[in-house]
Amino acid sequence: MAEWLGKDRELAQHARWLAFGGAMVSSALLTHDLGRPSRFLNMLRVFKAQSPMSMGAWTLAAFGSASAAAVFSKAAERRFGSKLPISVIGNFGQFFSALFGLPFHNYTGVLIGATAIPVWTRTSIRCQFTSACRACRREFRFWSYLATLTVAR
Repeated sequence: MAEWLGKDRELAQHARWLAFGGAMVSSALLTHDLGRPSRFLNMLRVFKAQSPMSMGAWTLAAFGSASAAAVFSKAAERRFGSKLPISVIGNFGQFFSALFGLPFHNYTGVLIGATAIPVWTRTSIRCQFTSACRACRREFRFWSYLATLTVAR
């Protein structure tokens, strides 16, 4: 959003790299938790809207792919100049990483809420995780703003 509005391109660049890194770490942790990489690929064979694990695997794959496309297209654009295919891939990557970032940032709460433990199903844990993620995002923006003020001096 910051880049589309022309506000803070450096913040947008850092956010792209942070999203890409988070998606890669999440993929590695999920693969490790499943035990074998083939199990993660098996989860992507079938799309089940009623399964939280299936939805999470597909959301992770879509978000990770879109954020990777956004990061590498912007890196290629800085190195080789703004060519049409590169900028189109970057714009699509930014749009879809923003689109899939919304359900992805709430996914931990969905998994905990979908467990068989009755305490989690009686509380609004999904909303709590969403609120915590939004608070972290605001905090990141605040500290990034302070860092730009410090660098500008």
